[in-house]
Amino acid sequence: MNGSRVAARRAGERVADALASALVRGYKVILVAVAALAGVAVPSVGDALAPLTTPIVVFLVFGSLRDARTGGGPSPSLRAVAESLSIGYLALPAVAVVLGRVVLSPAATTGVLVAVAAPTTAGSAIVWTRLGDGDTGLAAVVALVSILLAPVVAPVILSATLTADLSLDVVPVVRRLLVVVGGAVALYWAVPERALDETHLRRGSLAAIVALVYVSVASSDVAGTSVAYLGEVALAALAVMGVGLALVLAVGKAVGGKAVGGKAVGGKAVGGKATGGKAIGPGRRQLTAVFFSSTLKNLGIGLIIAGSLGAGAGPAIAVTAFYVVQQLASGGVAEAFQSRWSSEQNSE
Repeated sequence: MNGSRVAARRAGERVADALASALVRGYKVILVAVAALAGVAVPSVGDALAPLTTPIVVFLVFGSLRDARTGGGPSPSLRAVAESLSIGYLALPAVAVVLGRVVLSPAATTGVLVAVAAPTTAGSAIVWTRLGDGDTGLAAVVALVSILLAPVVAPVILSATLTADLSLDVVPVVRRLLVVVGGAVALYWAVPERALDETHLRRGSLAAIVALVYVSVASSDVAGTSVAYLGEVALAALAVMGVGLALVLAVGKAVGGKAVGGKAVGGKAVGGKATGGKAIGPGRRQLTAVFFSSTLKNLGIGLIIAGSLGAGAGPAIAVTAFYVVQQLASGGVAEAFQSRWSSEQNSE
C-alpha cells in the first residue's frame, strides 16, 4: 500500500515538474495568451494594424526558413521526412474530420480543420525537438518542405474537408499563401545572415507573433465566442497531438529490422552503437523529431488561411487557441521524451 502511494506521489511530482518546465520554457505562449486577451479588452488598435498582417506573417515564415537552415545534424532519411509529412498533412486532417463528426460543433470543426491544414511551425518544432533530445536536422527539413508545400496542399485539404455550407474560394487562399511563402523565400535569399543574428531574429519573431495574435483577435468580433467553443478547440488540439504520438510510435514499431526506441533486431544497431542488442542512436531521436514536426502547426499561416475564409472570427480564434494548447502540451511531451531516452540509455 505504502509502495503504491510513493509511486503515485513520484508520478505526480514528475507531472508537476514537466508542467512547470513547460511554463518556464514556453514563456512565448504566455505572451501569446496575453496578446489574445489584449485583443479582446482593447480592440481599438486592431483595425489600424490589420493591413500589416501579411508582412508580419512573411517575416515569421522567413524566420522559420532561417530556423530550418540552422537546424543542424546529418541529412535525414527521405522515409522519415515522408512519414512526418504524411502524418501532418494526411492523418491529422482525417482525425479532425472524425472529431468534427463525432464530438465537435460545426463552428469548432471549421476552426480545427483550418489549424491542422497549416504547415509545420519551424521554430517551435526545432526547439521542442532539441529539448526532447531529438533529431533537429530532421525537424528542420520537414518544416522547410512543409512550408514550401503549403500553397498547394493546404487549399486541397480544406476543399476536401470543409462542409458543403462553407464554400472555399481557392484562388485567394492560394494567392495569399504564395505571397507569404514567396516573400519569405525572397527575404531568405536577400538578407545576409550576418545582418540579422539569431538573437535579434528570435526576438523579432516573438514580437511578430504577439502582434499577429493581437491584430487577429482585435479585428474580429469575439463577443460570440463561448468558453465551450474554446474548450472544444483545446480538446481537439490535445486529441490531435495524442493521435499523432500514437501514429509516430506505431510507424516506428512497424519498421522491420531498424532501431525503434533504441532497440535493434539481431543485436545490430541501425545508425548507432550496439550494447547487448540495443541501439543507442537515431531511432529514438527520429521518433521525437517526427512527432513535433508533424503535429505542431504554423500560427501565422493558419491565421492567413482563417482570414481568407470569410467565416467570421471563429477560425482565427480557433487557430490561436489550438496553437497555445499545442505549445503548452509540447513542454510536457518534450520533458517526457528526454526523461525516457535518458533513463533507457542509462539502463543500457
